[in-house]
Amino acid sequence: MANVFYNKLILLFTINCLFLYKGGFILGLRRLKKYLNNAKILIICNLDKNIKAITELLQENSYNVLQAQDYNSALEVAFENEPDLILLSVDIQNMDSLALLKKLKTIHKIDSIPIIIFSTMKEPDEVVQCLNAGAADYLVMPFNHQELLARIRIHVTNRFAIKLIIQQNKELTESTQDLANALLNLKVQQEKTIEIEKLKSVLAMALTTNHELSQPLAVIQGNVELIKIKHPELEDNKQLQRILDSIENIVEKLKQFSSFDKISYQEYVGDEDMVKL
Repeated sequence: MANVFYNKLILLFTINCLFLYKGGFILGLRRLKKYLNNAKILIICNLDKNIKAITELLQENSYNVLQAQDYNSALEVAFENEPDLILLSVDIQNMDSLALLKKLKTIHKIDSIPIIIFSTMKEPDEVVQCLNAGAADYLVMPFNHQELLARIRIHVTNRFAIKLIIQQNKELTESTQDLANALLNLKVQQEKTIEIEKLKSVLAMALTTNHELSQPLAVIQGNVELIKIKHPELEDNKQLQRILDSIENIVEKLKQFSSFDKISYQEYVGDEDMVKL
């Protein structure tokens, strides 16, 4: 009863993942079918008759089969090929299958691979130990072929769904980062646009001021020079010279004010700022 409930949960989980697949449910279903047809299954067992029987059954159902018969070769094959599921016998002679199970679950690259334990005996303590060590399922031999295929399909489908979620999370993270970068670029462009508009406004004001003040300043300067001509005794008059110096200073400031390529500010009074020349 528990297995039926678990299988239904896996089915619902996978269906939800397929609906979330970016290409749509039908495309996701096709991808799942292709994944199942190309799934790699590693059999770890040193009993030739068991390996032969399970290998033939899996190959008849389009699975790619890998084999290992001892601790070291099991780790090597699993690490190099990253199978979609592992069938691990606990009846292997001269090898601690539980230790191998625990080791497989400590290697980051392959620790998420579902492992189905199979045995000729069903000792309650052994089942609990294997499940606590990370096994996804436990089967007792001789097993019904259809039951084995059904369980394999469930766990491989579950692995597909998990991979799909990981991929979607990665794509979502990348999309979020792209969006953040785009928003940052937009903000920078907006700031540049605002700065350009400010510069245009300041330059327009500067040109207007320059235009409006140039003629009055020229009139003042001309009249001072005329006074000095009519009254030679005022040639060295300090007050008149200050007027002329001030006019030249104003004209110079107006030129600077009309030739900005960047606006900078400095504090003026209170919270007010003024353009820095």
